[in-house]
Amino acid sequence: MKKSIGIAIVFFNKDQQTIECIKKFSKPGEPVYVLNNGSSEAAAQAVRLVCAALPNVTYIHSDNNLGCGGGRNRLIEATKEDWLFFVDNDITPLESHWLDNLHLHVKHSQGIDAIVPVVHNIWEGTKIRPVNLGVLNGQAHFTTATSAYTNVFPGGASLISRKMFDRIGLYDDNLFAFEDFELSLRAEQMGCPVTARHVTDVNLLHDHRVVTNADDRQAVEVRYSLERVGRAHDAVESRYGVSFDKNYKVWLEQQVLDLTTPEWSKSNYSNMGPRHAPTQGSGKTRKKSKASKLWRGIKSKLKPQQS
Repeated sequence: MKKSIGIAIVFFNKDQQTIECIKKFSKPGEPVYVLNNGSSEAAAQAVRLVCAALPNVTYIHSDNNLGCGGGRNRLIEATKEDWLFFVDNDITPLESHWLDNLHLHVKHSQGIDAIVPVVHNIWEGTKIRPVNLGVLNGQAHFTTATSAYTNVFPGGASLISRKMFDRIGLYDDNLFAFEDFELSLRAEQMGCPVTARHVTDVNLLHDHRVVTNADDRQAVEVRYSLERVGRAHDAVESRYGVSFDKNYKVWLEQQVLDLTTPEWSKSNYSNMGPRHAPTQGSGKTRKKSKASKLWRGIKSKLKPQQS
């Protein structure tokens, strides 16, 4: 019997990118579940209208921002599909046959918890590399995977079997960040590690964009909040007695700076490829050779899905 797949999208403001995401992923006709995670009324209404016009899309509302983990838990509990394809609301598929390929992978997924596509980060000019999680002398560390199988997965860009949550439990609702890392660490300590398989025939575009309005600025500031993310970081370290990722504060500050500086150009998914912003305080264009090279590589191999 064919296993069912549902697409799960959580959004907090950033309504225009959310709408792009919904339209792309709803195109094949598979069930799509969209959670409004405490957005402004204007953003919520814009997305709600689009969802109402698409028969395979279900709109779910939360008055409060539940965080990534809490939001995904809400979708897990509201759905019944065997597999859920969690995608962040600034992600879109690069091929029209992405769903067919995922179904083929699910068909041969015995013992697999998560199927992880290739994620191209257009803003940074990078791809997510498969890594394995290990703990040595109280220090959590990641090592580059030597095969297609890993014991961690990106929570916002993975197709996940419902059986994994039945075995390990849901995400920790109290963590505003590091929720996928915590779940993988929990599975390791339970003696039933996550088994994720990375596939190369499903490609996703992750397009961070410079914000253009107050609601979207709030989305960036909440997502990269030093206080909320720091609290989650400390909670995971305390719970498991491990130390990890001491540089996250610098990264958070840089993300807010990069994405809320109005004069910078937005990343643009177009035939021109990504346009990168000038370095803060300089009037010069940021170095884009790495991003441009990545973009040329994507374009040479893939035909982007039409709107």
